[in-house]
Amino acid sequence: MSLLRPLNKVPHGQNATVLIIGSEGVGKHDLAKALVDGDAECPVQIRTASILPLPEKNDSERPRIDFVVFMVDLTRVESMKSVLNSLEQLDARYSLGKSCFAITKVNDPDRRSVAIESLMEVSEAYGITAIFGELETEEEKQCLANRILRMVEVASGFKPNITPLLLETVRVPNVTEDL
Repeated sequence: MSLLRPLNKVPHGQNATVLIIGSEGVGKHDLAKALVDGDAECPVQIRTASILPLPEKNDSERPRIDFVVFMVDLTRVESMKSVLNSLEQLDARYSLGKSCFAITKVNDPDRRSVAIESLMEVSEAYGITAIFGELETEEEKQCLANRILRMVEVASGFKPNITPLLLETVRVPNVTEDL
């Protein structure tokens, strides 16, 4: 098993491939459905995994991964642990625009078991954008999915003259004081 690398395979010119990583029960499949049903300019193919590294079995059949979404449920410590373990198996070229943290259960501060501050430190250390959202209603799912899809389109080359690094230069710093 080896690092997940963004440029080790030839891209599928017709679609973008997104890998959603997260522990069981964090909403990976809900987000995957919302991404497929989302308002994207390109077809999106979704793969899910609980943790990296991906098994070497069927590696030759696996498409190139254009974008990685790390699912973190703030009410489940194991979701943060699986993300931290997976980050060690991710090539640094996925930082700065080719990956994000999708953070859910933000609106329930009494049930939080993961500190937002520690998650934001990890986000800053790895250069990975943190997106806060919920998966409770269809509208919330679609809002989160559309925010991720904008990043996916850029990362996979479907937005001419825009690169993931360009988007990172205009990114607003994370503010967690009000959360």
